[in-house]
Amino acid sequence: MKIYEFGDTGKPSIMLFPGTCCYWKTNFGHVLEKLQEHFYTLVVSYSGFDDTGGTSMAVTGFVFGMVLLCALGVGMAAAGIIWLVVQRKSRQAKERKGRLVLPILLLIMGLLCAGLPGGYFVAISHAKGEREQSRGALVTAIEKDPFDVDTVRNLLDGGMDPDGGTESGYTPLMAASFRQGTDVMALLVKAGADVNAQDRAGHSALMFACSPPAGHLPDPEGILLLLKSGADRALKDNNGETAYSYLMMRAEDDRETLKKLPERLAAYEKAVAAVKPE
Repeated sequence: MKIYEFGDTGKPSIMLFPGTCCYWKTNFGHVLEKLQEHFYTLVVSYSGFDDTGGTSMAVTGFVFGMVLLCALGVGMAAAGIIWLVVQRKSRQAKERKGRLVLPILLLIMGLLCAGLPGGYFVAISHAKGEREQSRGALVTAIEKDPFDVDTVRNLLDGGMDPDGGTESGYTPLMAASFRQGTDVMALLVKAGADVNAQDRAGHSALMFACSPPAGHLPDPEGILLLLKSGADRALKDNNGETAYSYLMMRAEDDRETLKKLPERLAAYEKAVAAVKPE
């Protein structure tokens, strides 16, 4: 099991649990942005249903079990049909009615066993397609792997809008900035992404770069890239916070961690100075 953390630790906490055998992004991906405005959000991911470790034995076993159930259902349905055909040819008409109950039940059970896994996989596929469509292919690709430059480049070359994000205004550049995909950020900026775009909550890519996921230090390279590309450090979100404010919320802990890494601490302080409004 793994727990993902989102938002400001100073806000009230909320913990989300996905449904049994469900992927946490499928359940909560569409509401996380809004929740982070008001809560420090913790999301539980069950073992075997996490996208960071590849396909595990749990996932493999679950899929195999579903396929086996489907195959069993097909076999039962076929057996029921054959039994019904044999019974229809029986000369004992009076006894035949009683004997038809079992093959009919077998047929129904077989159809259910085959139909339930099939319906499950169709529903999962449909939900995944709707999610990708609502969030945009670029944002989805970056959330999956913020360092996959080739995939992002192919999407851009295929005509994708570098600013095409979610309905709440969450852009690909914001996603890459939050997940510290510096090379992807550079590619998006080169493609014409708006470095000063703000989402519905007023957050900019620079704000996301200054407040990465819990357990990650701010990336000075990404912050400086945005500033050199024209990011406005004076922008404020709906709560009146700037990128510098977000950086200072965690500065004490970040500096303590970086004391053992003097070169990274120097780069961090350079980024802090660059983000501070005049």
